[in-house]
Amino acid sequence: MDKAELLLAAANLSYVKEHGKVGRASLPQDEGELRQIDPLYFLPKYEGAVHFHCGKHDDLLTPEACEFAYEAATSAKEREIFWHDTGHRMPLEEYFEEALDFFTSGGGRGVAPSSLLDIVEIPETCGNGVCDASESWESCPFDCRREVLLVGFQLHLEEIVKVEIDGGDEEALLRPR
Repeated sequence: MDKAELLLAAANLSYVKEHGKVGRASLPQDEGELRQIDPLYFLPKYEGAVHFHCGKHDDLLTPEACEFAYEAATSAKEREIFWHDTGHRMPLEEYFEEALDFFTSGGGRGVAPSSLLDIVEIPETCGNGVCDASESWESCPFDCRREVLLVGFQLHLEEIVKVEIDGGDEEALLRPR
């Protein structure tokens, strides 16, 4: 992977267990197991370009843990840290344009303007630790917990040639032109 955008990144999970609100119960108690998943030990091996987007008021993973992640990326050919005036949430509008520019720069490829922000609805209060009336487990799973199977995917913007956003039919959301 040549480029990576890390949102609310954290490294040094032992520190996070002690100082963040992620809590001891959420992370492995065994230090050996914790070390196997801690980015502190994997980021030094990453040699691509990496951008870190961190919340100045993130009390779940802490800003210091994001700095640890940034400092651990010692072999990255490029690294940059972006601080956002947020807690443990990263609204799409906070990073999308920067990420789009990052993934499309250097290759000379143009990308059609995206209307993705027009169809994504993330409540303003998402990430405050309280399941507010405007939120649900679908729009804000950190605040409104429910036991469900979440299937996620990673979209590598650098691999997209051109896409057409169609807000009507979910199956045709990303359709090559």
